Amino acid sequence: MTQLSAMKLAVGPIPLYHQLEQDLKARISSGEFASGTMLPTEEQIGTAYGVSRITVRRALEALDAQGLIQRRRGVGSFVAERSSGFHAVQLSGSLDAFLMSAYELEPTLISLEERVAPDEVLADFGLPPGESLLRLELISQTKEGPTAHSEFFFTPAMKGKLTADDIIGSEPIVRIVERKLGVRVGRATQVIEPYQVTGTTVKYLDLAEGTPVLGTQRKYYTTAGELIEVARQRYHPARYRYEVDLKASLYSV
Repeated sequence: MTQLSAMKLAVGPIPLYHQLEQDLKARISSGEFASGTMLPTEEQIGTAYGVSRITVRRALEALDAQGLIQRRRGVGSFVAERSSGFHAVQLSGSLDAFLMSAYELEPTLISLEERVAPDEVLADFGLPPGESLLRLELISQTKEGPTAHSEFFFTPAMKGKLTADDIIGSEPIVRIVERKLGVRVGRATQVIEPYQVTGTTVKYLDLAEGTPVLGTQRKYYTTAGELIEVARQRYHPARYRYEVDLKASLYSV
């Protein structure tokens, strides 16, 4: 079992479970918690960080939903094994520059309603399974045709604040959320993975069942560290390209 040194978390605007999740994630990424090793128990983690078992459980559920750990009932939590063929790259850039690309797309509203959200999304928001969130589904188009099939899940604070009339024009959804909540997004995370289209995505993007596409998941956080939106997109393979400009750092001698 991995040993855990004491590290108290600070009470503040960022929820304790999210602070704990991020610290454990950093320890996993750095290799301090090696693949396949067993994590300390919920009680041990709570003692080391000075938080309740509920807080620990929420953090572990979030890590489990991200595939970073595996929780085995009655046994414990283990750092997930990564196959030798898996390689992850982390890039950083301007969120504002990224969102500018959204103005080139024309949205078509499919649905806007409260519904039970997937467990992994609820875990991201620190909510238990079975809870409902406001969910938006839309299609983004260019003159060539449908480009992306998207679904958005919003913080519970957005219930009753977003209407179909708000989804007009090409303004990024997260900018609308900022106005509605009176907050500012400070950062976002994005994961890009291969995906085989099924269900309604097949219909909306006019693709054959099982066609490989790029799938993304973005999470938007306020400057205070609060998660306010989870966005999932599936992109048409012939109408979307993800381009990154990589620049070397310049150091003075």
